[in-house]
Amino acid sequence: MMRRSRWGWIAAAAALTGLDLWSKGLFPYEGGYERVLIDGFLTIKPVYNPGGIWSLPVPPVLLLVTTSLAVPLLALWILLPDRGTVLENAAKSLVLAGAAGNCVDRVRFGKVRDFLDVHLAFADYTWPTFNVADAAIVVGVVLLLLASLTHAPHRGAEGKAAR
Repeated sequence: MMRRSRWGWIAAAAALTGLDLWSKGLFPYEGGYERVLIDGFLTIKPVYNPGGIWSLPVPPVLLLVTTSLAVPLLALWILLPDRGTVLENAAKSLVLAGAAGNCVDRVRFGKVRDFLDVHLAFADYTWPTFNVADAAIVVGVVLLLLASLTHAPHRGAEGKAAR
């Protein structure tokens, strides 16, 4: 399978991080701003999230340390020579972008800016508010799982599938 430049994956992650930060800056986070985009499904509702993923309560210092370590480690994982298929590298790039975008928020604000509110009106359910970075992380993790299910077995020295 064709591999892309490792620096290209870092550049893609940087561009997506920029898109995340730009999108978070489009809305006021004070004053109760809310705009329905698709009635009964999608609302722009900017909120600050001091917790972890899906607003789970996690000490802020732990979140800052974890994301601050995750970003350079993910970058190194992408930069390792000849590591991963295109699907795996795209997935790692998405996770890196999401981690970086949310890390910038934690450093700047001590919390993450979320603004996408998804409702399933027919089920009377609202997904926790999220942002572009969160979506990138979730899609990246799903792609990594998919890649692990479709990855060919490793070959031994004789060229036979390892058992």
